[in-house]
Amino acid sequence: MPGISMMDRARSAVGGIDRALQEANKSKLIRAKSISTQMRLERAMQKAHDMAPNRWYEAPKVTEIIDPGGYGRRRYRVVGANGTYCVTIESNHAPDGIDSMQHGIKPKLTTCPPDEQEATKQDW
Repeated sequence: MPGISMMDRARSAVGGIDRALQEANKSKLIRAKSISTQMRLERAMQKAHDMAPNRWYEAPKVTEIIDPGGYGRRRYRVVGANGTYCVTIESNHAPDGIDSMQHGIKPKLTTCPPDEQEATKQDW
């Protein structure tokens, strides 16, 4: 084949090898779920619903958020009829010197900065 260069033949050979490897290892690859427009709309609607304040007779909405401080603390955003606040529960491994066996771990109530992100879960 005089019209095909050496580079074109190499590219086609590499493409064939890549397809064969993907076919052989199809079950071993971890791929993220594709996010459709409908899924993005549903997530946005759910987020708007979660941020709306409750009526006085409804239970508060609790969402886990990412803790910027680390040390394994758990942090939650609570949206209730009286407003929004954050609850931080310290870890047993926090370097603050509090004896968790003697005093227990008490939650701290704070205000929520608007830029905090929700914790994400891996979909398998």
